[in-house]
Amino acid sequence: MTTDVTNVHNACQMILRIAVRAPLMLVCSMAMCFFISVKLSTIFLAAIVILAAALASVALIYGAGILCAYAYNRIMVNVSQGTMRSLRTELFQRMERLPIRYFDTHAHGDIMSVYTNDADTLRQLMGQSIPQVIHSGVTIAASFVSMFLLNIPLTVITLAVIGAMVLATSKIAAKLANADGFIRRLPDGYRTALTGDGANLSQGQRQLPAIARAAVAGPPVLILDEAASSIDTRTEALVQQGMDALMAGRTTFVIAHRLSTVKNADCIMVLEQGRIIERGAHDELIAQKGRYYQLYTGHAVGA
Repeated sequence: MTTDVTNVHNACQMILRIAVRAPLMLVCSMAMCFFISVKLSTIFLAAIVILAAALASVALIYGAGILCAYAYNRIMVNVSQGTMRSLRTELFQRMERLPIRYFDTHAHGDIMSVYTNDADTLRQLMGQSIPQVIHSGVTIAASFVSMFLLNIPLTVITLAVIGAMVLATSKIAAKLANADGFIRRLPDGYRTALTGDGANLSQGQRQLPAIARAAVAGPPVLILDEAASSIDTRTEALVQQGMDALMAGRTTFVIAHRLSTVKNADCIMVLEQGRIIERGAHDELIAQKGRYYQLYTGHAVGA
């Protein structure tokens, strides 16, 4: 009996404690929820404000870029059109002052080409080439400024690596084309200035830098037309070695009368009077003893 009374007493005390603490816990929970919600709302609002400011900044930058591009194009159009208008007016005025005998000694086509072809060339130069040069210069300058502002040591390292790569690429291409030897023997080496048609080089020497330039460009497809013509035997061997290295891993079409140029080709087609009369690899065509065999060996067919 005493035990039952004690149990009832303990149960009543526990119920009283719960009854007293429950409102307090409820109030604390509600306060914490309110505090957390207010905090989250503040953070969310701050994030929205930051995002809106960032979007506004990007929009402002793009808007400024659009306005600058419009102003730039408008100015260049006005400059080019105004210059061409003045040029055409001056040309017509000069043409009106030409003596009659001038037209007797000059073809009308030559005269009119000045007003059409030459004027159009100048228009394209002023309307396209010059703006591209200005745009490229501004882009490069802006890129350099941005790079230096972000990280000066990394920018210096990048520029040094790019310069080393350019120098290394030119020398590697020259060695691939077997042009390194004669280039080093020139008066100024790799700094030697060449004329537009390469008149200060021999025919064979002109071929080797051409191969080196092709190697630097790295085109996926090559078309070689009489690449080994008008050169001596020793230079032909150098040119052939350079061509073999250049053609490795590329689709190459070779047009040649010197058959040593196409000896290593995967497929050789022999043309005669506009028709393909033989087709195959070098060894296959030699074994056939046809027209290719005759051209390559100099022996008549059946001899």
